[in-house]
Amino acid sequence: MSKYKLKLGEDAEFIYCEQGTDEWQGFRAGKCTASRAAAVMAKGKGELFGKGAKTYLNEIIAERITKLYKKLEGIEALEWGKRLEDEARQHYIELTGNKVQQVGFVKASEYVGCSPDGLLIGEDGELVGLLEIKCPINNEKVVAYFTDGLTDVGYKAQVQMQMLITGAPYTDFVVYSPNFPADMGVYIERVEADEAYQSRLVERLEAFSVLIDETEQQIRTTQKHKPLKRSDDSLEITKQRSFVV
Repeated sequence: MSKYKLKLGEDAEFIYCEQGTDEWQGFRAGKCTASRAAAVMAKGKGELFGKGAKTYLNEIIAERITKLYKKLEGIEALEWGKRLEDEARQHYIELTGNKVQQVGFVKASEYVGCSPDGLLIGEDGELVGLLEIKCPINNEKVVAYFTDGLTDVGYKAQVQMQMLITGAPYTDFVVYSPNFPADMGVYIERVEADEAYQSRLVERLEAFSVLIDETEQQIRTTQKHKPLKRSDDSLEITKQRSFVV
């Protein structure tokens, strides 16, 4: 089997750890994840991948070579979402009665994986669906979900990639804001797996995996860089920020 071929559904590796921790960052760093699926799906002018995918490729290569992950801390909207995610998940459970199991990372290959906000578990313990939670800091965005539904191309690509990797047939897409009255504070939309879209996604993810590997090897073997002697202090700083792969 090619190392670029995705392991999907029961063949994927489900890793149970707390999202947002250094351990979780270590599993996902250096891989193409579902939050950036839209960039991988977008074609460039006369090229297989567009500018967004090329920018993302550079981020992935940097993580793979340096063993350092990009921290997204201090961004107000992200911090808001992280604070409210557990609250939103609990509201969803109370409203639906569904059993939700949290998972850290689901690995489809050395180059691809995803981190759904929850696994929906059936009566027999089987995976029946996924949970994806968004907590917009902007109240107008919450209203837009109630009027227009899920229209964001990036989020659509994200949930399709997560369903592809896990083998889940649907995702409950949840939007929550504590700013709204209790009787309208949660929006739930069920998104079904799109087999045609996922088929194209598999092709592009595997092609992007090849590009990751080939680009990394090209950079590692180029003669344009020269090795440096680092002090013990700089090495220690690197070790403190590194992740294990």
